[in-house]
Amino acid sequence: MKRTLLASVCILALLCGFSQTTTNREFRLKISGHWDNPAIWEYKQGAAWVQATRPPNGEDSVVRLIASIGAEVKSSTTVPKLIVERNSILYISNGAFTLWGRGNSIEGDVILRQNGELKYKMNAHLEYLTITNTGRFFWTGGKLYTTVVNYGVSYFQTADPKTLYAMFINRSKLEVKDCIYTAANPSAYVQNSGNRSWLNYTNSTVNSVPGTVETQNIDGGLLTFNFNNKIDKLYNTGTIDGVGKVQLHSVRNSGSISPGWPFVKGILFPGAMEFISQNAPTGTFDLFLDGGDGEMLDSYISNHSIDLSTIRLTISNVRPIPESADTIILARSGTVSGD
Repeated sequence: MKRTLLASVCILALLCGFSQTTTNREFRLKISGHWDNPAIWEYKQGAAWVQATRPPNGEDSVVRLIASIGAEVKSSTTVPKLIVERNSILYISNGAFTLWGRGNSIEGDVILRQNGELKYKMNAHLEYLTITNTGRFFWTGGKLYTTVVNYGVSYFQTADPKTLYAMFINRSKLEVKDCIYTAANPSAYVQNSGNRSWLNYTNSTVNSVPGTVETQNIDGGLLTFNFNNKIDKLYNTGTIDGVGKVQLHSVRNSGSISPGWPFVKGILFPGAMEFISQNAPTGTFDLFLDGGDGEMLDSYISNHSIDLSTIRLTISNVRPIPESADTIILARSGTVSGD
């Protein structure tokens, strides 16, 4: 009996020792290659780095992608704390890439492709992925489940299928260009926040159940629209500018709207911005219309009646032209009224 008990204790000790030596390791990328290839990884043992015999997984301590090399994920995997260092690159091409750890950050590049998924453990959204001011995130397809906080540069691109399941918080630059994506639930919205944040939509569409997903431009953020765009709801306390048509469900606006092209080689070009909303816009806002350096004026257009008592209007740089007139505020359906 004593021998059996002693043998059991020894086996348990060996198993515990084996577990400690094979999990909870700090991994770093050694050479570029496929994520699940052990040959591209090394792990820290004491003060030394040694060749790995397996790829990292969620039970390890940290995974680092170091400068000038990259890895491509082609099948589902779990990862602990993820650090993508400056000038390194991570492709998520196929399968679910699931974050288990806290403090995940991108200083290099991460590209989420059509058949890939970026998730957090149990899809709880309790943690998030942080993109630093030197990092870039490219979303060209696939499913984005985890919350992202962007302090770097992010791009939503292509018409390939892509679905957003969690909030995307932009504190720096986010460009949504020639893009179609689906917002799966009311929590799957983009928030552009802070006076250094810039969110730009160019020829893009956000699909959702109408009236459920609200794009937010707040706390001094700049939101620009170019050409034809479609979103769901819009809440603005910052600044909106640009040109073209914006189709949407509803608008809550207590910020400002400044139609027109940005400065190009020091010249400001006037332009028209048209809001086509299912419900009449609400809120009192500032409207800035400019004549720029030409003979035209900016214009603000709505498909609903416009109450001028809700608009604080500023017009600048106007050059009077004899026997000419410009329409600067237009209600395509309904009337323009108020003082």
